[in-house]
Amino acid sequence: MIKANDLWSLMAQADIDVEASEANTEKTFSELGLDSLDVFNFFVEVDTEYGVVVADDEFEALNTLEKVAQRINQSSAA
Repeated sequence: MIKANDLWSLMAQADIDVEASEANTEKTFSELGLDSLDVFNFFVEVDTEYGVVVADDEFEALNTLEKVAQRINQSSAA
């Protein structure tokens, strides 16, 4: 089972810098300062690492690390 905190390393792999003081898995990506390209690059890393493809229509709903972790875990359980 993937935990949201496990996903910070994928942020780093996608060259996304988040201030340590801002690091909160329940903040939205926009609250963390990510733009749409950052989010896209992050989801590429999710696909590479976990084999979970995030469809375009899911991008807006999966807007926190908590929600992304839930999505990965749902895909793994299926």
